[in-house]
Amino acid sequence: CNNHDNWRMQTLAGSEQLRLCLAVISFWPGTPVHYAGDEQGLNTPGNALDGWAREELSASMAWRALSTTPSGNPADVDNFDMTSPSYLYLQRLNALRAAYFGDFESEQCDVLTTPETGSSEVLVFLRGCSDDSRIAVVANFHATETRNVSFVTPWSQGTWLSNALASSQHADYQVGIGSGSVAALVLLPLEVQVLVPGPVKSLPPTVAAVTPAHGAIIRQLSSTGSKLNVTVQFDQPVDQAQAQASVRFDGDSGHGFLCSAPASDGGCYQVTLSVDLGSLADGVYSIEVDQGVHATHDPALSTDTVFRSTFVVAVAEESTVLANMAINEQPGLICNYLTQLCHKAVGAEWYRVQHMGGSWTEWRRYEEVSTWQAELGRAVLVQYHSQGSSSYIVGDCVSSGGARCYARYHPEMFLRTDDNDWGMKDEGR
Repeated sequence: CNNHDNWRMQTLAGSEQLRLCLAVISFWPGTPVHYAGDEQGLNTPGNALDGWAREELSASMAWRALSTTPSGNPADVDNFDMTSPSYLYLQRLNALRAAYFGDFESEQCDVLTTPETGSSEVLVFLRGCSDDSRIAVVANFHATETRNVSFVTPWSQGTWLSNALASSQHADYQVGIGSGSVAALVLLPLEVQVLVPGPVKSLPPTVAAVTPAHGAIIRQLSSTGSKLNVTVQFDQPVDQAQAQASVRFDGDSGHGFLCSAPASDGGCYQVTLSVDLGSLADGVYSIEVDQGVHATHDPALSTDTVFRSTFVVAVAEESTVLANMAINEQPGLICNYLTQLCHKAVGAEWYRVQHMGGSWTEWRRYEEVSTWQAELGRAVLVQYHSQGSSSYIVGDCVSSGGARCYARYHPEMFLRTDDNDWGMKDEGR
């Protein structure tokens, strides 16, 4: 759907256009290839040829200059959120593709039929690796208008089709096959449906949500003895014992997760660990789930991906830049009479340093205090790396007499495009 030569589709048109496109290419013949960042719905303006729209490949302060949501740009931090709507949508598409097309061992897998719909804005195609695994993909490409669609199917009159993309609360949505094997339905603007005969095939269980949410910042702890509930929610009931044993908090599976949402079939929807808040030091904490947690309704199905999410505890004031991406200048970073750096980036794993205008050092293991000979009137920049992101950059500068001087890269950043001579004019602001 996207590539590095062009602006992302969701930037130019919107997320619904991307979701439609992802569904179409997931079931079209060939191997679907996704542009890095689409699984998170990243939508920084620009393309990779002019240095933008490569958010997954180069964590950078540049993303901070281009807010794409009210809270900023998700690309500015560790943005691999396995519970984000975009990730879960693409995960479901992949699971449906595997469930209905299997190992693609039949020549029938490559047979595609496109029945007439009577509308140039509507695409319908049918495909399957066997007669009992056929699907119909129906997509309305019109951005503002609803379309009534009817087309001839391979199914007999009286067959009911389910929309495999429907969320669980709308899983009963169905289309009936009428006389002449014709299916008729109404598509909203930019709506896509994946229609399958009968109930949707069972899919492997997945982690649907966690608390604290991915990237959450816990800044205030309550009184002594208060608790933090760490939860993992699955999209369907799973084996309770396996779930409790397979979830790890901060790398340790021995914390004692318990089922907090039992299912009627003896399985479990959610496991919870109650943590003493006073035991959590400032830093980054992880929630992980192993592969192989079985669904209770079908033990042949199990989680097929290792899940990981992180959040930050930052109670002490200014304990870590990881909790505040807006920090660019950090008075006191240069410390001990210009001979050391006093870091405030608890949870960082690596860091590197440069004098403004010089070269970066090699990456070094994080430490609270490090040796560095600063110079009066020359800024020092430090870049921290944590959880896959290295866009945490702060600076400090001390002039003669102890006064502070300018300590950041640039007062403003500009988007380079062909329209503004690659960022040489203010129009790119």
